[in-house]
Amino acid sequence: MFLEVIATSLQDIEKINKSEANQVELCTAMEFGGYTPRYELIAEACKLSLKPVMVMVRNNNRFNVTDSDFEVFKKDIAFIKTTHASGIVCGILTEDNSVDIERMSEIIKIAKPLKVTFHRVFDEITNKKQALQQLVKLGVTTVLTSGGKNNIINNINNFKMLKKLKLPIRILAGGGVNLENINILLTNGINDIHVGKCVHENNSFANQINYQIINKIKHMDKK
Repeated sequence: MFLEVIATSLQDIEKINKSEANQVELCTAMEFGGYTPRYELIAEACKLSLKPVMVMVRNNNRFNVTDSDFEVFKKDIAFIKTTHASGIVCGILTEDNSVDIERMSEIIKIAKPLKVTFHRVFDEITNKKQALQQLVKLGVTTVLTSGGKNNIINNINNFKMLKKLKLPIRILAGGGVNLENINILLTNGINDIHVGKCVHENNSFANQINYQIINKIKHMDKK
């Protein structure tokens, strides 16, 4: 299993360091689905982390970013490149909710040599097969998705369809993954997993991460 865990603070990073997680997604404002952290937090978290860190580049809930949003994205990426980050997490759609090829191409060029994950805005796209092919051509290394707008478990067939394409991109299953449903994903061959609040005490971002829960998840595919 490849396991990515959300971190929103240095305390989270310290807990994840003790775990068997493979990677960190660093973001804040989880009540809005995750925004770009403060620059100070990005720098310190990337320095402290023993795992690769992917930093969220997102500052509002719009799928179709404005010109001013885009300028902020570029500024944030320029800063992230000065840190020890391994990559960025970013997603931009056109007005008809397809991949914004032009802007994503520019983002990827600016971000090099950092890796790029296309985040869960992918769930809003109707033609996911075409979108995944486009992202591969652009050079995106990972797509984070729930498989669609429904509960992640109801989207198993979408994951299978995308995996059958056998494209050189990681399809990371996230959004609603928890200790109760993760085995359903694993038994269906979905073993690239992204988790958030389910690894916190009492299943809440308001509480500390329990690294033993991360390790429990990490070993579920060995049963």
